[in-house]
Amino acid sequence: LSTSKLLFKLSKSESNDSLFQSEQVLTLLVDLLYLHVRKSILLSNEILIYTIATLKNASSSSSKNQQALLACDILTLLSLLLNDLTCQLEDH
Repeated sequence: LSTSKLLFKLSKSESNDSLFQSEQVLTLLVDLLYLHVRKSILLSNEILIYTIATLKNASSSSSKNQQALLACDILTLLSLLLNDLTCQLEDH
């Protein structure tokens, strides 16, 4: 959780946008979310929120980061996450 919070704080500054791509942080976060969707690991809702918010912040003003996320098939991932959340809500 602390790592997720730290990355979220760093993502708030546009000056860090290039680091998120050059250090492959975006890819690692997307991979982490895919592992969650595939049930290989289970992340807390709080970690999910911070991770998704970090991706949003790091890509909001950087076209390179937007392209990197599209290359990672982020739209499919977000669709799977929404579907997973919907199923969880229906079960409760």
